[in-house]
Amino acid sequence: MNRKRINSHCRFCSTPLKYRFADLGMSPLANSYLKPDQLQNMEPFYPLQAYVCEKCFLVQLEQFETPENIFGDYAYFSSYSDSYLEHAEQYVQMMIERFGYDSNSLIVEIASNDGYLLKNFVESKIQVLGIEPAVNVAEVAEEIGIPTLVKFFGTDLAYELSRKEQNADLIIGNNVLAHVPRLNDFVEGLKILLKPNGVVTMEFPHLLQLVNNNQFDTIYHEHFSYFSFIPVEKVFARHGLAIFDVEEIPTHGGSLRIYAKHDNDSEKELSENVDTLKKREIDLGYTTIDLYSGFGEKVKKTKRNVLDFFIQAKNDGKSIVGYGAPAKGNTLLNYCGIRSDFIDYTVDRSPHKQGCYLPGTHIPIYSPEKISETKPDYVFFFFFFLGVGREVCYSDTGSESIQVMQKTAELNKVKNVKNDTGKELYSLVEKLYPICRSITGNGVRQTLSVLQEYIPLQIYEVASGTKVFDWEVPKEWNIDEAFIKDSTGNKIVDFKESNLHVVNYSIPVNKKLTLQELRNHLHSLPEHPDWTPYRTSYYNETWGFCLPHSRVEAMKDEAYEVYIDSSLTEGHLTYGEF
Repeated sequence: MNRKRINSHCRFCSTPLKYRFADLGMSPLANSYLKPDQLQNMEPFYPLQAYVCEKCFLVQLEQFETPENIFGDYAYFSSYSDSYLEHAEQYVQMMIERFGYDSNSLIVEIASNDGYLLKNFVESKIQVLGIEPAVNVAEVAEEIGIPTLVKFFGTDLAYELSRKEQNADLIIGNNVLAHVPRLNDFVEGLKILLKPNGVVTMEFPHLLQLVNNNQFDTIYHEHFSYFSFIPVEKVFARHGLAIFDVEEIPTHGGSLRIYAKHDNDSEKELSENVDTLKKREIDLGYTTIDLYSGFGEKVKKTKRNVLDFFIQAKNDGKSIVGYGAPAKGNTLLNYCGIRSDFIDYTVDRSPHKQGCYLPGTHIPIYSPEKISETKPDYVFFFFFFLGVGREVCYSDTGSESIQVMQKTAELNKVKNVKNDTGKELYSLVEKLYPICRSITGNGVRQTLSVLQEYIPLQIYEVASGTKVFDWEVPKEWNIDEAFIKDSTGNKIVDFKESNLHVVNYSIPVNKKLTLQELRNHLHSLPEHPDWTPYRTSYYNETWGFCLPHSRVEAMKDEAYEVYIDSSLTEGHLTYGEF
């Protein structure tokens, strides 16, 4: 990791920022789409460098532009994403059922955009108020009956609304927390505006997913901060707000939804999800500066892979177009230097973007019908919402050559298999074999992380207790140490020697047992005296050791110290998709 002194401090804790997380060069504002008559004008570019605070571990950008200049006239309208509309509708239904909001409640959404979410509360006869700084977007919300204040949110506005007795039963902030340069003022405003028994929910991209899936394209100037759970909990706690629940949701490539309350509100119980996620982030290293050190090199490697694909495709005479014109796509294109010499055009469903040009690269934006007209060889998707496939289908183009490639283009690596495949496979086995894996736990996450070095896996997690057809996701199991010692202190079985030695999903044990008591928990294969069997028990809570039968036969009739340091918690099942 590059260590460099800059004239900037952490926007939360004021610690000087020394450690660079990612350097994406120079880039224009990602949402500053150009009209045709602006193409010949000077276009400002700013450094796009993310740093991590060594004290609170908040990943953040320096501020080069004011929110007023960024969001005064905004090009993003939420209502043009079918999947996000569905996400909003499901959220509203869930919140009404969980917290019982009715006609006496007031729901306030910060960065309410074009009313895509609040309209669902209005349909249920619940009072709403939108706060949206972009004039052009707020006007659309007003047109559909959503009362909207055209202002930036902070302590000043919170006090103003509180004086008017417009304190909120629920404050919503979806994908706004990252956009706030004055973070402490914003969260203090939440504290001021929230009723004594009220709830705050915030959704934001999860840094863990950004790192795991190399989603560097979510880094752009409008996103001032990038949150894992640990720093966001600290930010809210400083301002008297306690996070009592957290959910991992699929929007924007993997996000968190946090639920917060006043820290003196005793009515809402603390969910196990909070400690489970916090422990997972700690176990994965999100409270050590070392975790952040390798991300910059992953970004550079992806850039090389992206360019390899585009150069090869164009050398082969292929035509390439884009689908979507989101801000994250502009980060990718400008960092990689991909302009209209590689991508002929892109399309977007939003009429507010059609007829404009992408910032920096000047790639033209058309309506989706353009693809049916030109029948390109490749369509490059810039989206990352819930399910682009439901929103777009080109089966009517008559072209069999259209291919959809992942946004990082790392599939290109699959084509470049080295001649020394045997050595590569052996090296991979050396990395994977020592990892203790069950169907859940950190061992699975470590395994998928290793595999991501070879193939572009997208990582997902499913919460414990989730019903999947006739099956239920079990609790998450993790283990640190396990052994059996004889009376002399000699380890008969040691988990560190082989992770096969412990029955998967063994519960914690720390006791002394006679050989007779221990035998019921020893598993071996008499017909294969030198083999170590594999056993697991996902749902029946028990414990045990697996070892060669020859070793069992050699055990003396004495007392043994038995120790298993494991945990069974409400967590997640982790899986990867290629």
